[in-house]
Amino acid sequence: MSAKTSVSIVVVTHNEGERLWRTVASLIATVSDDCEVIVVDDFSSDGSIELLRSSRLDVRVVKPPKRLGPPSARNFGTQFATGSLVLWSDAHVDPQPGWASALAALLADPVVGAAGPAVAALGHESNVGFGLRWKNAALEEEWLPRVRDEPYAVPIISSCFMTLRREVFEQTGGFDPGLVLWGGGEMEFCYRLWALGYECRIAPQARVAHMFRSKFPYAVSAVDVLHNLLRIAVIHFDRERVGAVIAALGKNPVFPQAMALLLDSDVSSRRADLRSRRILDDQAYLIRFTPARSVEATQGGVSPHADLLPVACAKKLPWRSGPSRPDMISSVPQAS
Repeated sequence: MSAKTSVSIVVVTHNEGERLWRTVASLIATVSDDCEVIVVDDFSSDGSIELLRSSRLDVRVVKPPKRLGPPSARNFGTQFATGSLVLWSDAHVDPQPGWASALAALLADPVVGAAGPAVAALGHESNVGFGLRWKNAALEEEWLPRVRDEPYAVPIISSCFMTLRREVFEQTGGFDPGLVLWGGGEMEFCYRLWALGYECRIAPQARVAHMFRSKFPYAVSAVDVLHNLLRIAVIHFDRERVGAVIAALGKNPVFPQAMALLLDSDVSSRRADLRSRRILDDQAYLIRFTPARSVEATQGGVSPHADLLPVACAKKLPWRSGPSRPDMISSVPQAS
């Protein structure tokens, strides 16, 4: 990375234990001296912040006035960033050297709105995902296989390790502040970047290992997660596709509460604003990232997105066949 490029690393944490300082130490070890690390303490209560401070690592700790959840906490931390580039990182990752120069090179292209690395499973580093995509109308995500060695565009970059220019953050506002606590941040932001005329690209040669957990270390509301998915659909999709999402999610027992929460929000005004500014609509986006057989179906007069997307062709990774990945919305939690 050149001396003229500075990166602000924003790490959001909530009760991450010793993983926090280990992540911060590994991040600092892989960047140049002109980078800064901002840790957003999203109301941790496990002593992890005190442990980080005792490590004497060169970091700035900031704390919002209330618990925000990852998407809004990333926005909060970015307000303190001074670098021309911003990295949003989870507090449980282990990046390999070289990620900063690889992602900075992608972001030198003004068309690129966000850049990310290949993401491996910590402890099972041979299992790697190269971006994500929606696989059905329930807005479930799945990892994609490598396409080639050179950088290329993907539908969604994982927010566990996502880099963008600070100017793009300022122009777009970052993550949707209407998302409640957890769920949907990366898919909404990446889709919005595409809609506004940017691209999301990955550098396959850059690598970060991420700890995938079988359960949350904190409480997650099924109502909030379902609300976030519905919000994404209503803001960004056309009427037919919104109906498909509602049909897919409507049997969830907390659907009425989630819909009530959505209706009592700014969803209508935000939908109108983004639709007035978008360059790419949802149909064009989905066709771009759909197998060729679906494009052929469109030419034949049959909608390829009756279930939003066709049967997925993405490679299955271990965390997809085992317990649901709680930090990537593999399924909407059911009410307990």
